[in-house]
Amino acid sequence: MEKFTYLELSGYLAICLVALKLLVEIIYPSLVIPESFEILMVFCIFAFGFSKQKTSLLNS
Repeated sequence: MEKFTYLELSGYLAICLVALKLLVEIIYPSLVIPESFEILMVFCIFAFGFSKQKTSLLNS
């Protein structure tokens, strides 16, 4: 968590995405969101989370 800048944020975003999907399914039961779309979105969110790595001056 300390090594990657956006990893914690991406975890929260992934949880929000899944929660929103569940809310949409409850409010609009006839609307079907493909699971592959959800998996792709979570993958993109975590790719964002691992995109920026903190650099340390001690390792230079």
